[in-house]
Amino acid sequence: MGHDARQVSGAKRSMFGRGQIIQKLVDKSGKTVWAAGSDPRADGHASAQI
Repeated sequence: MGHDARQVSGAKRSMFGRGQIIQKLVDKSGKTVWAAGSDPRADGHASAQI
């Protein structure tokens, strides 16, 4: 599920736009943590929804 992601560097980065990402993490005790990030060059942001 989701996208097949690869890390790129140097001039290869020029073909990409901006993006946001959300990751669901579940620890060994079953506790869920959501982590999010947003490209600071764009107008998006990551915020908690409770």
